[in-house]
Amino acid sequence: MLGDSTSILYEPYLKKALKDNFYYSRKTGKEPELAGFSEIQKPNAKDSRKTKDYLKLISAKFNTDILLINTGLHDIRYEINSSTPQVSIQDYEKNLKDIIKLGKKCSKIIIWITTTHINDTQHNNYPGITFKRFEEDNENYNQVALKIMKLNEIPIIDLRQFTLDIGGNVFTDHCHFTKQVRQKQAFYIAQQIENMSLWMLN
Repeated sequence: MLGDSTSILYEPYLKKALKDNFYYSRKTGKEPELAGFSEIQKPNAKDSRKTKDYLKLISAKFNTDILLINTGLHDIRYEINSSTPQVSIQDYEKNLKDIIKLGKKCSKIIIWITTTHINDTQHNNYPGITFKRFEEDNENYNQVALKIMKLNEIPIIDLRQFTLDIGGNVFTDHCHFTKQVRQKQAFYIAQQIENMSLWMLN
């Protein structure tokens, strides 16, 4: 798994849901190949640039059947005094293309997980928040990702739409989800992986 903090939070439930058929692991940030690269020495995959850099470092020596990837929420971050996102949408597109090429070197299957939604008002007015995000950007970046994945025949797990369909007050803070939502996300992803792997790995 290469993903942001959302994936870290639903990870315990996903790992449990997959345990009978899969060995689950994620980026730890402690991989020996990351020595000297402090920006990516974290379990959180962060933005698409850092995700690409991580795969550049490990792809030659790492091998897995399935590589789950999500990146996007960190790309659309705006520092308080900035009028530009952390990673432009043009660079996001280029990074995703490189991520696919690198991912194919170290995995049999890449599966893309769409980026979950945000609530602008709740996110940007949350106490102590030091950066902003906007759902309009989130949607635009998601559309870019979907286009690239479809062009490259990468299977997609639409966690974004699944979470939107849950409805109600799903957030515990600016962008993270309640325990109940995390559990639902994990079981949904596990079910999708089970269904995909039946025909993709055989």
